[in-house]
Amino acid sequence: MNAIFYCIAFVMFSVTFIGCSVNGAIVYVVLVNKHLQNVNNTFVVSMCINGFLISSFGTVFTAATSVRGEWIFGESVCQMHSFIVFFLGLAIIATLTSMAIEKYIVIKQESRNVVTKRVCIYILVICHVYGFVISSMPFIGWNRYQLEGFNITCSLKMDGTDANSTSFNIFMLIVGLIFPLGVMITVYSKIIVTMKEKRKSANFNSYSCQRKTILKREMRVTKTILFMIGAFSVSWSPYAIHCVVSMLGITKGMSPFVATIPALIAKSSVIYHPFIYVFKNRPLKTVLLKTLHCSAKKNKHARGVHCTLPLQEFNGSSMNRRGPTVTFTMDEEADFSLIAPNNNVENIGHVYEFPT
Repeated sequence: MNAIFYCIAFVMFSVTFIGCSVNGAIVYVVLVNKHLQNVNNTFVVSMCINGFLISSFGTVFTAATSVRGEWIFGESVCQMHSFIVFFLGLAIIATLTSMAIEKYIVIKQESRNVVTKRVCIYILVICHVYGFVISSMPFIGWNRYQLEGFNITCSLKMDGTDANSTSFNIFMLIVGLIFPLGVMITVYSKIIVTMKEKRKSANFNSYSCQRKTILKREMRVTKTILFMIGAFSVSWSPYAIHCVVSMLGITKGMSPFVATIPALIAKSSVIYHPFIYVFKNRPLKTVLLKTLHCSAKKNKHARGVHCTLPLQEFNGSSMNRRGPTVTFTMDEEADFSLIAPNNNVENIGHVYEFPT
């Protein structure tokens, strides 16, 4: 039995260390680099802060109690531990849902100025109020937080057959998991349909380089968010299944170890999102590696949209389009929301050749 507890403690201490380190590093890098402070990264920073807090105030208690083989922090800490994990977990899934909706709006409108950073902040506040309200219900008498499994972690009362706990668990599953996942599946289906329609459109070839670059970049970000949603779903699905079977009374006689595993998997989700986003986001990955004093090879052939435009010459007060052409590639990672008339063109793309 001690070997099992030590194994759980090792895993949870590892999740705590990795979760705090990686999430904290991403938050720091984005905050000190203004060119990374766009809408997408604002959503990600919010989730990383939540992941950092879950690692700091959630998994660390489970790791410490696993060493002793029992909960050692008292009833009040047990209540707060459960509240923090559920509050921030619900806020994360609400944020993922908001990101999916934002991507659909951007791709549909072909503009990244629809959802500004100020609007993004308002959305994040709503996501956290949503999580706070639902996770506060046990404090006012609708279900309650208690020890579970090996008595080394705290969570909602799942094994109760009374109307109070059963009704809240059903409510939480629908509002906190099934509904958000349903919205995300619907939105991503619409995104796929919209992109197919745009590519089949007769006007697609006449799109400007900027419009094509926006669509291509947003589809890359959309795929990244889809990976993050998949990781979150895989992490929390065992816990949701455990909740359902507990309400049905199937868990009677179940091993405490088996009953503890779903909660541990759910808490480990804090390390998946940052790794996925850093791996899929080249600008953030580059800056993060430089910050950590790591060497990274510079990609000399950045992927983007190939454009050919005529050079323009001023003749008095008029502009005549004549002469040679300029061929360049618009970097698909460029943030067009930051472009101003006086910005340097290097913020937009990379010039490759100037045929004459």
